[in-house]
Amino acid sequence: MSLVMLGMMCTCAAGGTLYVDVGATGSNNGSSWSDAYVTLQDGLGAAVSGDEIRVAQGTYTPDQGVGVTPGAREATFQLKSGVAVRGGYAGNSEDDPDVRDIEEYETILSGDLNGDDGADFQNNGENSYHVITGSGADQTGVVDGVTIGGGERKWGRCS
Repeated sequence: MSLVMLGMMCTCAAGGTLYVDVGATGSNNGSSWSDAYVTLQDGLGAAVSGDEIRVAQGTYTPDQGVGVTPGAREATFQLKSGVAVRGGYAGNSEDDPDVRDIEEYETILSGDLNGDDGADFQNNGENSYHVITGSGADQTGVVDGVTIGGGERKWGRCS
């Protein structure tokens, strides 16, 4: 009995993998690429410490997902302790969705809620105040392989 319990504890501590793909058409429960969440907010909402969220190529804004008001400038991707968000995956649009190449399969976390920012940061009046925030999360919250922008003047890549 104690060996069974130990095995169960190890499985739980290892965490799981959740999938996010803006183009997914399945049941949107995050359990696989075909059933991926279509918003990163939903993936973050379901994630617990020890989980990894694999995010497919595409653009994700923090004002999309269950319980989030579209167009809300206060919306942000809130990091969680012990949760890794990793972008750059091919996702459902490719033969092998698990291929990861952060340049070829760019994952963009954007605060440009209308998708209309122009040169010299024009049309930014509706942009998120903060695309990602880490308040309340410790150093075990990870963001890797994504491009972040639209909340400040500069774009950057986490890799």
